[in-house]
Amino acid sequence: MQYGKGMAGRTFVLRVEHGEDLLQAVKELARQENIRQEPVIHLHASWGRGDRVVTGCIREEATVYLMVEVFVWEITGLAAGRHFDQRLGLKALSFGAGTE
Repeated sequence: MQYGKGMAGRTFVLRVEHGEDLLQAVKELARQENIRQEPVIHLHASWGRGDRVVTGCIREEATVYLMVEVFVWEITGLAAGRHFDQRLGLKALSFGAGTE
């Protein structure tokens, strides 16, 4: 097991409207609020309407249907980042100096 420790910083609640890009809205919040690092958005979901369904990891674009509520918690004093793990063969969360 690995873990990191930080402090609760600011809390943001967004209402993303119909037709807006969910990922761009969160990135815009980070820009407007001077969040030090651009958020890394890693979202696994299944969304659908009618015969159109999107399932998996949404990374590039996600157009909102009706409305999405987003909660963003800023964590301060935590050195963490995603780095490639040879053993797992994927980017995994790691902690400590040099991981931000």
